Formats: sequence, C-alpha cells, structure tokens
Amino acid sequence: MKFRSRLLILAMAGVVAAGIVAFAQGRGQAAPAAQAQAPRPQMSDEVFKNVQILKGIPVDEFMDTMGMFASALALNCIDCHTPDSVGT
Repeated sequence: MKFRSRLLILAMAGVVAAGIVAFAQGRGQAAPAAQAQAPRPQMSDEVFKNVQILKGIPVDEFMDTMGMFASALALNCIDCHTPDSVGT
C-alpha cells in the first residue's frame, strides 16, 4: 500500500509540474506582444537632475529604491536633499 500511495503522489506531482511548465510557456509567448504595445516608461536620468548611481531605471523603481534608502537609514528626503542641493 505504501508503494501505491507514493506512486500516486509522484504521478500527481508530475502532472502539477507539467501544468506549471505549460502555463509558464504560454505566458512567455503572450508577454512580448503585450510589451511591444506598452509605452516605454520614463527613466530616472531623464526626469531627475544629477542622477549619479541609479541611472537607466524606471522612475517607479528609482522612487522605490530611494524610499528603501530613507527607511533603512531612518531618514526622510529632506535630510539629504536640501533646497541648496537641488538648485531651487
């Protein structure tokens, strides 16, 4: 009986794995067509002045990264970015 239940579990795991692979392949084929129609996101160095390190990433990712820096350092934006540093 143990052998049959293990065999059944292995067979079910194989079916699940095959389904996951098929699903992933189907999703991979649909993605390029959707990406071709989607507009290009604005990049950080196109929007913000004097970006030194985080160049060439989308603005949303840039803002998320800056938020993580601020949170990790227990600071907020104006602790580093003073009016003198941004040129206003």
